[in-house]
Amino acid sequence: METISRIETKEQIIKVWQEINQLVVDAVMPMSEEEWSAPRGDKWSPAGIVEHLFISANPVSSALKIPKEMLELQFGWYQGTPRSYNSLKFVYNDMLKNTPIPNNPFGPKGGKSKAELLQSWQMVKDKIPTRLDNWTPEDLDRYTIPHPILGPFSVREMLFFTIFHTEHHLMQLRG
Repeated sequence: METISRIETKEQIIKVWQEINQLVVDAVMPMSEEEWSAPRGDKWSPAGIVEHLFISANPVSSALKIPKEMLELQFGWYQGTPRSYNSLKFVYNDMLKNTPIPNNPFGPKGGKSKAELLQSWQMVKDKIPTRLDNWTPEDLDRYTIPHPILGPFSVREMLFFTIFHTEHHLMQLRG
């Protein structure tokens, strides 16, 4: 997989997104039902992690299909200075260490089979690159998608976040 710290272009975002998501699938496919469903210490089970990844990435996928004018009306243009993948990853890791997230609304709800969760995950994995077709590099930096904890992100930054968030949980899956 490409060195993750060097993601900049839309093409790199798509490539790394597809690669990291295939690694998630590769990590969970050989798991027995018992291993898939068992919590990892005080952390979620692999089933819970995959469900959480779907629940958190699906709104990003949905936002990419909203007409850009609607995103602008709803959230305005991005007012910040564009941040690199590494700088956002640092902010995220710092938040994880210092900010408890009680009652995570993006936590797993349960009740879906492994096949259903992996099908949902595959759907999001495939939709994000397709929906990026209509986004120029300028658009990725111009429009805003709010993160529920970290505040306003440019679309590019939200895609960065979605990748390193997935990477973070991939490390948990690999245990």
